Amino acid sequence: WVTLTNRPTAEGIIYALLATHPGDAFVLDRAVAAFTAQGSYSEALRITDRRLRLTPNDATALANKGVLHILMNQFSNAIPPLTHALSLTNSYTARRNLALAHMRTGQLDAAEADCRALLEAFPTVYSTYSGLAEIALLRKNTNAAIRYYEQHLSGAEAGSDEAKRVAACLESLQPGRKP
Repeated sequence: WVTLTNRPTAEGIIYALLATHPGDAFVLDRAVAAFTAQGSYSEALRITDRRLRLTPNDATALANKGVLHILMNQFSNAIPPLTHALSLTNSYTARRNLALAHMRTGQLDAAEADCRALLEAFPTVYSTYSGLAEIALLRKNTNAAIRYYEQHLSGAEAGSDEAKRVAACLESLQPGRKP
């Protein structure tokens, strides 16, 4: 029903399943996924909170809660669950999302620390350098941004969409060009 865009029917089925299987982690997780796919982030968040009442230290549910807050542009609300998730596991995605939340709330030192932690734990994920470049640009440090984009480009697959995007960012920062 979700794929057929019959939202009322899909929601009815989801709520019926939640009523008949109130503590079933699989049903809760699928309901969150369905509501997220529909863009019903506040409903997905409500069910995620229900899941966290059952298992408060579920790193995946905590990370999902952070993502839902990010999707709703509630970046400061994303920080506590993502921080909690990272106290339980070293998840690349949770750390990347925490860096984003810190950056969007103007906590640039914390965002940079998150990016550096990512590079330490996941040194071959070169896209982290673009995060550092964005932070440098927010700090009005174009030279640092150029260095970070160059580092990202050095690890990106030549000719890929990623490499083209980073190259375009880098080119826009070169002297004599407007950003």
